[in-house]
Amino acid sequence: MKIYSHLIQTRLRFKSKWIIPFCFILFLIQNVDAQITETLIEEIEVADGATIVSNIPSAIDIMVNGTMKCNNTKNRYSINGKNNDIRLNILKELIIETWDKNTIKQETIISIKTESDDTSKKLMKQLKINLKNGPDNRIVIDNNVNISSFHMKNSFFKSDDCKIQLDNGEMHTIEYISIETRLSIPKSCNLAIKGNKECIIRIGELEGNIDLELKYAEVYGRSVKNLRASFRSCYAVHFSKVNIADISSSNSNMVIQKAGLVKIGNQPLNDACNLPHVTSKRSHSAQSKYIFGSVENLSVSDSTNDDFNINQVLNLKVKKTSYTDFKIDLLTQSLNAEAKSSDLIIANISNQFSEINIKNSLSTIDLSFNEDANYLLQVDQNNYVEGNHLLSNPKKVENGKNIFQVGESGKGGNIFLKCDRCKFNIQ
Repeated sequence: MKIYSHLIQTRLRFKSKWIIPFCFILFLIQNVDAQITETLIEEIEVADGATIVSNIPSAIDIMVNGTMKCNNTKNRYSINGKNNDIRLNILKELIIETWDKNTIKQETIISIKTESDDTSKKLMKQLKINLKNGPDNRIVIDNNVNISSFHMKNSFFKSDDCKIQLDNGEMHTIEYISIETRLSIPKSCNLAIKGNKECIIRIGELEGNIDLELKYAEVYGRSVKNLRASFRSCYAVHFSKVNIADISSSNSNMVIQKAGLVKIGNQPLNDACNLPHVTSKRSHSAQSKYIFGSVENLSVSDSTNDDFNINQVLNLKVKKTSYTDFKIDLLTQSLNAEAKSSDLIIANISNQFSEINIKNSLSTIDLSFNEDANYLLQVDQNNYVEGNHLLSNPKKVENGKNIFQVGESGKGGNIFLKCDRCKFNIQ
């Protein structure tokens, strides 16, 4: 009887000593793992020729009052709080795959951490992808699902207070949120993307039209039928093949390996550039670098302080440019340029060229021909401050003012040069 009583007393002492710490441990276990991750997937069937309108992953509105740190790494855009804890973490790389299906697929991975596992699960159920066919066969994609904004407040005496606001206006308290999105679209669709924050966009082969209006972006595309673009401070834009391109830009770098028709500065630049040290503060293209592999027809207009490096061009037309320089490895057929203080350096001009017409001033003109080239040259050598070397001893055409024949008469193309105070070299 004494032994039994002693056991009861021992158990009571054990319970009174350990019951409270044991419950506290259970409470911690339930709340430590309050971060959950889910993949939201939605597909919708679309008609041929549909237009997909998408924002960028970093388009979410960010409102901060207090101490914060923005980390913009190669692939991610994050907001850190008072103690450098990551509160918002966005994968800014948007991969857009193309396929032969007539469906659009959005796949978004979301991680959420709140005060408890139950709260995280309830919030996750309210996050949804909403793909719908709109008017004019347009489908709008939100890469941040139905999250409209992120809010964070803190102070010297107060830790981070973070919330997200949904499209319906509801506010939800969180500790951490991460968003990643990937798209798959039909090759036949048209695509329009607009954004003014850091992002990386990778686009597969597309048979439709692409309309891009971007700032602080990187774009990598494959084969594109029609490209219309407005770039501001986009330091890496690459396309392997474009049939027709209409591009306006400022402070950007573009590379197109192969192109049919390319127009630069043909359309006003959205939010027209207002840059220092340029003649025209509203140029349609300014302080950008363009690199082309092979282009059939290139038209450049309303350009200031741009730089063109071209491997091969069939026809080049330049109009209303200032301080824009051209370096061309091979010109095949024609060049028509009306510019100001724009250097034109052509390493090789084909014997099959038809015409070269240049009106310029205060610049360098360097034209290189093959040894067996034939052409008719009209130039007033007295207008040039330096350089008058010609391929061979030119024959002055009888009754022709400042007209010279190089090579055989009646063969080759025609060259007209009018350049005030220029340095030129023809060889």
